[in-house]
Amino acid sequence: MCRFLYHLSQYTKTPLTSEVQLVLDSQSLITRVTTARSSAHNNASASLQPEWDVINAIAKTLQIFPRQARLLKWEKSHQDDNHNYSTLGHSAQINCEADRLASSYYQHMLIPASTESPLEYNPVQFFIGHDSITSKYRTKIRIAAALPILRTYVNQRFKWDSMTATAIDWEIFSQIINHFPQQHITIVKHIHAIAPTGHIANRHQPSTMAQCPSGCGCDREDNNHVLTCPSESRLEWRTQTIEIVTEMLEQRSDPTLKAILQDGLQRFHNLMENMTEHNYPPEYHLLIRHQNTLGWDQLYRGRWSTQ
Repeated sequence: MCRFLYHLSQYTKTPLTSEVQLVLDSQSLITRVTTARSSAHNNASASLQPEWDVINAIAKTLQIFPRQARLLKWEKSHQDDNHNYSTLGHSAQINCEADRLASSYYQHMLIPASTESPLEYNPVQFFIGHDSITSKYRTKIRIAAALPILRTYVNQRFKWDSMTATAIDWEIFSQIINHFPQQHITIVKHIHAIAPTGHIANRHQPSTMAQCPSGCGCDREDNNHVLTCPSESRLEWRTQTIEIVTEMLEQRSDPTLKAILQDGLQRFHNLMENMTEHNYPPEYHLLIRHQNTLGWDQLYRGRWSTQ
């Protein structure tokens, strides 16, 4: 928006002499921009901070504006969740509308953008493959080095072709497993379906029972059987899982996505065939194809389609 105002002023040869107030719903962004504007010199280490190129472009552009056009105001986001839209102030209404438009665009975006255009005042752009990197540099360099090897193993482990893993939202996968830092070893075994169930334990120690200990009669308790076992105790948590999905807040959850999630999980729980995409609107067909190929059991292992 700062660059737009600047170029509009240049194009129309109209100087910014009236008051311009830029409204943001991120207090941290205002703090970072204010710090960058007040810095007496360029700090090399600051350029390693997330989205530095955006912060730097905003700060440099605001320095060009006259003083009355540099006002930054914070506005709480999603105020219409708790208040009637018509009773909100003008800037709050605009923010709610911006949130709605952004959510709508993101929901219907078929291919997420992975390349950011270089911004003004940004002399260097860092790429890994065809993706521009603007945050978490060390982590993403490490992942770029290690991920191809891991993907080869995962493809072999779950019998995927070389393209299947590209449908996974690996960023969400990382966010999910990072919630369990104290159970890292257990989580790693779980996501690769090598947790020490009866089948795995028996393979390493033949004297160990390979049968399911719940008494369901299964003579080979693998990792997926733990999720689909018909015993009463395991049936109970599956029922609770579906109930949690059902009770998700309607105003914040896409009802079609909820229906797809319930359908996919229930089919997996009951060892049924994959769902048919034609029962759902066309914009969800790619999602269903992706997750059908990945397997709906992968939802429990943090591997969700990018769709």
